Amino acid sequence: NKIEDKYYLSDKMVDYIMADKYNNKGEIDPEKARTLTKSYHKMQRANVATYVTGNHAPFDKSNIRRLLPIECEALQTLPDNYTEGGSDTQRYRSIGNGFTTLIVSHILKYMEGNPVPLKFHKQMELL
Repeated sequence: NKIEDKYYLSDKMVDYIMADKYNNKGEIDPEKARTLTKSYHKMQRANVATYVTGNHAPFDKSNIRRLLPIECEALQTLPDNYTEGGSDTQRYRSIGNGFTTLIVSHILKYMEGNPVPLKFHKQMELL
């Protein structure tokens, strides 16, 4: 599937992220996964986001892009297009505000006195 150009960072944004000013981290590391946050859509948070690199570089853009909403859904163990229908901003906010149900379930099952956690498909029915 072709990825829309709007997901690719401009060369100016890459320069901003890599600059040693504005308290930036100065790195784009596709090997390092960072936490999804509700502010993923904001470009001023671009220096703390997770990016993907590829061979394609749209005109006036770099080959570095942000994750698609559907990719963020997969990372949060949500079904594909679970947040479909809203803007990308709304989708990133709702995905970034959530918890990964499988991880929370795994953690809670070891807590003393906690009932047996629901199976994943049952959790998804409750959403």
